Amino acid sequence: MGQAPSEGYIHHLAKWVYNKDSSSRHHFLNIGGDGSADVLSRIENETRARLRVGIRAFVIGVGLVDAGFHDPKNPEVTLTGYSDNMNSILDYALTQSRKILVSGLTKVDPTKRREGKRNFDNARTAEFDSKLREICREKGALHIPLYDVLTPSDLIDGIHPNDLGHEKIFKRILQEDLSLLLP
Repeated sequence: MGQAPSEGYIHHLAKWVYNKDSSSRHHFLNIGGDGSADVLSRIENETRARLRVGIRAFVIGVGLVDAGFHDPKNPEVTLTGYSDNMNSILDYALTQSRKILVSGLTKVDPTKRREGKRNFDNARTAEFDSKLREICREKGALHIPLYDVLTPSDLIDGIHPNDLGHEKIFKRILQEDLSLLLP
């Protein structure tokens, strides 16, 4: 496994927002390894803890873990299960803000098999990303396509971006109208 990145794209995005609006209070929560069921189980409590300072926007990035599998014939998360979770996550977020940015899923390097751990393939990842894009369109959330941003050399272990990968994701996000993150 390669070296862990020093800063992820969420950290880059948080710095960008702060440089544009240092007076605002933004909370960027990023918990690696979480799937959509994990985010769904805690989004309400995480949001409630921050309501006193106000919620301006949600930046959501979840789904790659869900697309993974130990047994490709019997994956832990079905596309329907992922869809249900993402619909519920976005439905809740919409009760708090109309400003929702959702980062799409990235390609993986399926040649890097992980014995005894979740594995990934690009066909399933693309299927989950397509469903995510569809849900975002239906809900009015900004989906940022990331599927073609990374190459295998941008990944530490075939899944997680290295520093260059995170920088590429951040630069792709900057191509969008991010005014929804600002006052």
